Amino acid sequence: MSVKYKDNTKKMINLIEKNIEDEALNIVLDLKRTASESAPHKTGNLEKSFYYEYKYNGKSIYGEVGVSAINSSGEDYAVRMHDEDYNLGEQSKRKPGGKSAYGGGTIKVGKGYLENSMNEAENGYIKAIKNAFEKSIE
Repeated sequence: MSVKYKDNTKKMINLIEKNIEDEALNIVLDLKRTASESAPHKTGNLEKSFYYEYKYNGKSIYGEVGVSAINSSGEDYAVRMHDEDYNLGEQSKRKPGGKSAYGGGTIKVGKGYLENSMNEAENGYIKAIKNAFEKSIE
């Protein structure tokens, strides 16, 4: 009588990597959407100026969400609207704000739109990565 053992370690590692990689990309896209929905609206250029970068090199995942909107005077309007105090215009006041698919509350439109979006959903993002890992080893 004998018992055979089949090593599935590589298959399991590949599944873990794929699930976490997929979830990390979804998180980056969620943050991009949520921040755009929380950015003030004047012409729509700011909301359309969000970008993301996502890389996975087999060892680590890198994700970044940013925004850059240079106005006609050469000023980075995105930075000004994120960091400075101002009164919202009527169109911005009518925007409902962003809400992450990963939880947290609705992010108000206005100052801090990118940073606030990250802070509000951060716990949900961490939980999603943990769940992706756990799903892989069930």
